[in-house]
Order: sequence, then C-alpha cells, then structure tokens
Amino acid sequence: MTNQNHNIWEGVYENWDLAPGDDDAFKNDFWIEKISQQALKTLESYHSQDDKPLATSVRENVLPLTSAMISLNKLEPLRILDFGGGMGAGYLLLKKFLCAQKLIEYHIVEGEDICQRGKKIFSSHPNLHFHLTTPRLTHPVHIIHLGSSLQYIENWCKLIASFISLKPRYLILTDVLAGDIKSFVTIQNFYGKKIRVNFKNLPDFLSSVEELGFRLIFKSNYYTTICGRIGPLPMQNFDKKYQLEHTCQLIFKWID
Repeated sequence: MTNQNHNIWEGVYENWDLAPGDDDAFKNDFWIEKISQQALKTLESYHSQDDKPLATSVRENVLPLTSAMISLNKLEPLRILDFGGGMGAGYLLLKKFLCAQKLIEYHIVEGEDICQRGKKIFSSHPNLHFHLTTPRLTHPVHIIHLGSSLQYIENWCKLIASFISLKPRYLILTDVLAGDIKSFVTIQNFYGKKIRVNFKNLPDFLSSVEELGFRLIFKSNYYTTICGRIGPLPMQNFDKKYQLEHTCQLIFKWID
C-alpha cells in the first residue's frame, strides 16, 4: 500500500469535498498491473490439482460460508454481485471449494481497465461477468458483496440503496473502516496517488444501512494485511478519537 516509513492515511476532513484527492488513482498503471498479476496467480492456483488455499487475499472472508448455506434448486445458479471485486478471486474461491458444486453466476463491478483485462484473462469462464456499472439483471441476486471498497465511495449509503432493485437476500460488507470512532474523511497514500477515504462511526453506519431495509445478522472484527503485516491499523498519527484498531465484517439480511 505504501512504504512502512510513511503514513498510510493523513489528514482529517469533515466531508468528502474538503479532502484533496486524485480521482484517477485506480487507473494507475502500477495498480492495474498488480491486480492483473494477482489474477494470473490466483487462476494458476485454481487450476492446480491440490487442495491448497488459492493465491488470494480472501482470508477470513465470510462470502464462501454464506454461499454454502444458501439452499437452491439444482437448476438455479447462485447469483452474486461483487462490487469492486477485482478480477474474480472471490468467484474462483467459490468454484474451488463449494462442496455442493453449485452453479455460480458471478457479476463484478469494476473500473474499465480492470474489466477489460478481467474479460481477457477469464475468457474461459463464461459465468464470470464484468460490468462498469451495476447491471440490470433478469433474476434477483442472492448475495451482494463489497470487500475493501465501500470506504472509497463518497455517498456509500446511496450506493447500497441502489442495490435494492436487485432484490438481494444478503448484503456482505468485508473490511469496513468503521468502529467506535468519530466519522471523518482522510487521504490514503496509494502508489504515488492520494485517495479520499471514509472512516465511519459504526453505530451510525449500521443504523443507516438498517434504515434501508436490511437487518444485521453477523458482525466480527476483520484484520486486514497492510505492508505485509496483519495487526492493528497503523493510525498512530491520528488523534485517539479517530484511531481505529481493526476493520469489521458485516452480514445483513434483506427484510421482506
């Protein structure tokens, strides 16, 4: 993410507009190449003949477990929308380890460069679809997943509200920057770019999501890997009221 001698996040801003940032950060050539190499490595692991974990960073992600628990008839595919899902690590994880061998229809919403490379690298996987915006699908989705992506969205609540038209059963949010802190916007140093990031007060965050019609059914800590290390978030450069020790992982169920 950045050099260990540098701060990963810097500055405290009251809102998104006051924070300076590079809007083209996720079009960075270095970032695109990094994601591409990870996808190729994951694909190689997937096609290997052993039961070793895939070469991916989906550690402790509850998406596979939730997928396994969903009961479907034999002809109905498991439909998942993965917003900010990179180049398909989540899809391959399900394909390799779901014992029931369910049919999977997996939709990823990503930037244009990621989508173009993803379609090329995974051309032999017709059930993996890449979209530049949230697609209009013929059938409801079973799961909507956002992993390490919600914090980069200015109006995250509006985004979640837009998913309701897809009639999801579950909403899974992984690596959410929310906790017992004061909400604020900061800047993330990211491969020579600066990205605006939302940190949220968790009770306020949960209340906003539940007001949309979802009910929280699972909450856990999530320890992400930063600079190759797993542990507390390096936020010593912030005042205590803004310091978050770890991110969280949340599952919501849609209430009919």
